[in-house]
Amino acid sequence: MSIKIKKYNEAWQEKLINLLGFMWKSSNEKEREEKFFWRYINNPYTKEPVIFIAEKDGELAGFRAFVIQKAVLDSEEYQIFSPADAIVHPSYRRMGVFSKLNDFFLEDICAENAKKSVILNLSSNKYSTPGYLKQGWQKSNGLKSYGFKISLYNFLKAKLKNINVFDYTKDKGFILVNKLGQFEISSILYADEMAEFVSDNRQKSKITNIRDIDYFKWRYSNNKHKYRFVYLRSKGELKGYCVIKKSSSLQYSLEEYMAVDTKHLHNIFKKTASVLNIPVFRTMIISNHQKKILNKCGFYKEPALLLKLLKINRLPVLVRPVSLKPQEADFFINGLDIRNMENWLIYQADVH
Repeated sequence: MSIKIKKYNEAWQEKLINLLGFMWKSSNEKEREEKFFWRYINNPYTKEPVIFIAEKDGELAGFRAFVIQKAVLDSEEYQIFSPADAIVHPSYRRMGVFSKLNDFFLEDICAENAKKSVILNLSSNKYSTPGYLKQGWQKSNGLKSYGFKISLYNFLKAKLKNINVFDYTKDKGFILVNKLGQFEISSILYADEMAEFVSDNRQKSKITNIRDIDYFKWRYSNNKHKYRFVYLRSKGELKGYCVIKKSSSLQYSLEEYMAVDTKHLHNIFKKTASVLNIPVFRTMIISNHQKKILNKCGFYKEPALLLKLLKINRLPVLVRPVSLKPQEADFFINGLDIRNMENWLIYQADVH
């Protein structure tokens, strides 16, 4: 019997989570289950999991899954399909399973006539990219590169004194007052306050994920002990925030950020690094407008020469309209080319 592609249903859940063990090798079964439910079942923007499975004789040969997000441009909302987990069982590799799963996905979503939808691929690698390009994805002008903010002083302090960032914020959090207002580092997520702030201050001319209350409550509910939320308020009103996550003993990921202006944003990063003794901040930088803002805040994009010496090849973000046979006009929404990353505002938190 040949391999069949079909939509996911709960009957495949246990086998699917077991198959994820080949990919999430450092996670146990309970952790894999929690991550699976967070990413695909509890996602507030998903009516039903966007997962497609490949099966042969009742056995799971592989699957392809997508995370759904809502995006907004001006006042128009769009559905974003983000390719996330994809795995083929070792016994069924080199049989075209990955391509068949992608073909089935495209036929399925196009059949639903999802005109206000875009496929944004932030997770492709050197092995999967050629296959995507053959199936209608196109390269954007943005590379999945990173920016760093480094403190040699904090690096030496962490090495010599073995200071752990989250020791400072455990339980009670940290609050100080400076000339720009009240600065708070906390494990508490003020989702309603953050959602209102984003709504009032977002760049309406760029395509960005909707960051409403549902988004914040969902996005940071998985492994929530790893996240810390930084707030800057003036007279009780939020003026900026950022979300950080511990990546290693020396490096911390800047997941997302926003402020009323660059001055407040710079202050947030500076105080966070100082109070928590953070040696290295790392965050994704895809567009030039992000690079300019972060440069003013002390971040530097990784140099091309260093990447060349380390033999690291940063790949472009891939995009695709929801159409079986995309035409040039399909790559534009409201007059903006989705292949131009200057038309997007993408954060580290948008990678799944």
